[in-house]
Amino acid sequence: MKQATVPVSGPVTIVVENVDGDLQVAGWERAEVSAKTDGDDFDLRAEGSQVLVRGDGDLIVYLPRESGLQVGNVSGDTDIRALAGSVKYWVRRA
Repeated sequence: MKQATVPVSGPVTIVVENVDGDLQVAGWERAEVSAKTDGDDFDLRAEGSQVLVRGDGDLIVYLPRESGLQVGNVSGDTDIRALAGSVKYWVRRA
């Protein structure tokens, strides 16, 4: 299992893309984004006011409760809990 955490400050948007398994997202009171996957390909990085997350297996993401969330291209089920920020979900069609 791979896991990583990045600190954040101020309003951020978390962008989760290209998850080849199930996705679980939960808000928490910490000023950091933490993610873990059971896959081999995993990326978690901060770029300005965004945090990008990608994984090729099941993915679990914890993020500040007030963050915005954008989710795209999840192959499995998606479960999003305890968020107060906006949520945008999209699917790219082939």
